[in-house]
Amino acid sequence: MSTGDGEPGLIGFEAYLYEPECKQINKTGCDEKALQGHVWDYGPACKKIEVKYNHEDGAYPKDARWSGTFYIKCDLLDCCWDGESEVRPTPPDVKQWDIDPPGKFDNTTYLGTQNTTELYDNPVIDADVWRNVDLIPGTEHRLAIRYDYFITKPDRDVITHRIHYDGADVPPGDILYGNFTVIQPPAIVAFREMFHPPAACGPNIPGPRVCDPPKVKEWNRKYFKRAAARAGW
Repeated sequence: MSTGDGEPGLIGFEAYLYEPECKQINKTGCDEKALQGHVWDYGPACKKIEVKYNHEDGAYPKDARWSGTFYIKCDLLDCCWDGESEVRPTPPDVKQWDIDPPGKFDNTTYLGTQNTTELYDNPVIDADVWRNVDLIPGTEHRLAIRYDYFITKPDRDVITHRIHYDGADVPPGDILYGNFTVIQPPAIVAFREMFHPPAACGPNIPGPRVCDPPKVKEWNRKYFKRAAARAGW
């Protein structure tokens, strides 16, 4: 569960999975059903599924492996997808929510341990704090977003309790997590089902399939602030 991405006080459900991408499906060790995905679910208010598969299905919904960004029940629309084509959505660039090593577009610093709180004001003692400054490539002034990750590592799992973010053009904010659960490898195949777009997002559903671009900006500013920040909205 999380809050801080959407409207003030609104608590939603998140699911996230980032599996290795492979270019050749028949290559040894490459799982064609592996995916990179993120789900934000605010129930009847709005739901967003962002998913990119190692291998897509040619037809939908044979196995529901269709890459795209889907908005479900936002402004009461059954579903629409981000992109320009009415035939199929544009595969997204799913952000990898790991603490990035220093690189061309990232600067990472360990800030030590701090006491903090997570969702519902639950106390967290001695959280490790990592600061990641993420430069946005292609922006005129090389805009940067700063993320401070507050994590603990019980039983060698990495649990995220809070992410603080701000930037030159981004109002500061905090994402608070509760009941953060690490999915262990034996359960990942079943967990992938969380990221399959529903049948209402298929190409044979009547009505407009491509989301109205101004609405996409509006929904992201309202419900998915991190995505809006990355897009410069």
